Amino acid sequence: MLVFIFILFLFFSFLGLITITISLLEIKIPSHPTIIVLLILFMGITEYFPVRFWRGVSSLSFPIIYSMLLLFGTHITVLSLVFVTLIIHLLRRSPVERIIFNSTQHALSLILAEWFSSKCMLLLTSGMNIAVLYEKLIFLLLFSIFFCFFNNLFYDLLIVLLPQPYSLRRWNQKNISVFLCESFCLFYAALMHILGTQYRLEMNEIVFFFFFFPLVAISIISSFSARVRMEKERLYEFFLITTEISRGLSDGNLQHIKKSLKGFLGIQAYVLWTKDEDRWSIQLKDGKLKEK
Repeated sequence: MLVFIFILFLFFSFLGLITITISLLEIKIPSHPTIIVLLILFMGITEYFPVRFWRGVSSLSFPIIYSMLLLFGTHITVLSLVFVTLIIHLLRRSPVERIIFNSTQHALSLILAEWFSSKCMLLLTSGMNIAVLYEKLIFLLLFSIFFCFFNNLFYDLLIVLLPQPYSLRRWNQKNISVFLCESFCLFYAALMHILGTQYRLEMNEIVFFFFFFPLVAISIISSFSARVRMEKERLYEFFLITTEISRGLSDGNLQHIKKSLKGFLGIQAYVLWTKDEDRWSIQLKDGKLKEK
């Protein structure tokens, strides 16, 4: 199984590196460098501060990625997304394997989503007279579906093959969170087309700043509030579990807190030692433990 995971990791990484290399060779100097720097900055902030949706977290970077794709094309968008992913993982000190996989995952998802969306648009709109606004909204819907599908497909393939348990319940929670986040991002990106068509706005630095600033503000505020709430919940759980352990030690019965310990912060194994004078003894243990 580990060999298969390694081969799959190498395969995705190889395809992603090919995609990044092609983008580097095909890249052209953008006509509005200030706009692209602003969008990269906003993309980095929204990726670094994910928003909590229901019982999961997800970033609000999709409208920024989509607008960059429309303005500067696929190759600049791929390189910008990979650059942002690398910087964020370096700041978080993530393992090298995760940095490589996530960077190539985003690059492949973007390329495949753009290709499939363009092909589907040709099939849907050939021989039809569709208004420009509706055509843009259809492409937005297709791109969001394909981008979300491939991004989650690559993630799920790796997670399922890893030795860590990944229950169907967690998978459903993740999908619901992603659906809620993508629905919000889809509405926000559609608003860009609707306002642009209705008011015929000229796309410049000021327009992009004021349009995406609320998205960035939502990401920062929501991320901080979610972290504070999670920390409060963690401290409360820690208080409850220490109270249960103290009560169990006083009564001489710790078996009733096994269920509480197993659900505490998602731990998979635990051991409880007590010291009586100079002698240590195990009072409670569960999970895969190695005795030395």
